[in-house]
Amino acid sequence: MIILLCGFGSWLVAATTSHAAYLLDSASIKSFCQAAQRDLQPKDAPVTTQKLLEFSQNMGQQLGWHLTDHNVLEQPNFSRFSFRYKHTDAGEIGINLMVTGKILRILHITVVTQQRPRSFTAMSGNCNVLETRQITYDDNGTPIAVLIMPTGQAMITRPLNPPALPRPDQERSANDLIIGHIDSGIDYRRADFASFLIYQDKTNFKGRDFWDNDPLPYDTDTGRNPFFPQSHGSHVLDILRQTGTNFRLLPVRYPRPDMNLMGAAIHWLAANGAQLVMMPLGSQSRDDWTAFFEAAKQHPEILFIFSAGNNGLDLADTAIYPAVNDLPHALTVTSTFADGRLPAESNFGKVVDIGVPAEAMNATGIDYEQKQVSGSSFAVPKLAGFALCLASAGPTTTAGNGARWAASVKSALASPPLDITGYDVFLSDTQLRQICQLP
Repeated sequence: MIILLCGFGSWLVAATTSHAAYLLDSASIKSFCQAAQRDLQPKDAPVTTQKLLEFSQNMGQQLGWHLTDHNVLEQPNFSRFSFRYKHTDAGEIGINLMVTGKILRILHITVVTQQRPRSFTAMSGNCNVLETRQITYDDNGTPIAVLIMPTGQAMITRPLNPPALPRPDQERSANDLIIGHIDSGIDYRRADFASFLIYQDKTNFKGRDFWDNDPLPYDTDTGRNPFFPQSHGSHVLDILRQTGTNFRLLPVRYPRPDMNLMGAAIHWLAANGAQLVMMPLGSQSRDDWTAFFEAAKQHPEILFIFSAGNNGLDLADTAIYPAVNDLPHALTVTSTFADGRLPAESNFGKVVDIGVPAEAMNATGIDYEQKQVSGSSFAVPKLAGFALCLASAGPTTTAGNGARWAASVKSALASPPLDITGYDVFLSDTQLRQICQLP
């Protein structure tokens, strides 16, 4: 499940800078690291505030950097030292180093110019560079790729907004139901995904990125750290693909910088014919979802499927939205083990409609990267697949009525096989295989 941390500011500003202009020279980085090894590894007593200030100022003077901030975070098992400097060429330099016990473990240096993150360097405790990352931008200031350079290995280019594939030769039937998928985006370059897309011409498909405001919702979430973009939506879609369901897809990248655009996202999906919308995401802020709920109520023809979340919470005590809702045309689903038991991380409660086994499943993400996934996010596509197969078996269950479709899904399922009170009914893997006619 994606927890949306709103208030994240955009890094995008006009103008570009060459790579050389924002890369710090290795000698300066190593000098800082070696000095930290010498002066900031506690010997008989913790580093004092005065010693930290003296170290910060001295290093700034030696390297030609202007100190703007410094602090230390003391924890039972480690200390984290942070420094912020200004530099005429590199802009802002942020340094974080970790000391466990009396040993410097790792040092990170981040460079930002013109309010854009530019480079990231990770060094080991013995001051060897482990990895460098750079973000490249186009002439409009839009980030286009993260260049990942592990020491001694080939560079990896992680695109952030690549062009789509040409229209595939084989596409899904126009009679297949249309699914909207609101997530971190998808890898639309995957050939097995491209066949589900709805193409408008030879190169353009129907999709929306409400984060970047363009039609290319590539699977990348840079909200937590721009140098380490996360992917999520491709794994979710791959689980849906594994159900063997026939569908057409409208992918949407959620508008993390401005959650008020969630209303526009729902209206866009409805205008393009979405009949079921998967939403494996949420947050504890009710204000994040005001525009979404207003829009969803205007589209009772759509069945919404929400993830309950993975915090181990009773949602009656701590609400996660949109899992907690009063929409008759919505289902909230949580993750279980194969026998119906709830993992410790799964959210539960009276508002949770359905439990679905979604632990330790294999899925492929961007560039066909394989990994094992677990949690309520991945219960969403399994339930969506079941709902689509159920509708194919008896089309009158949908008929443009999300509430009737939701009720038919629940009525087709049985009570949990064990004495479980965390959700209403249970979708077993056996029942999913039977209704979707899987081997």
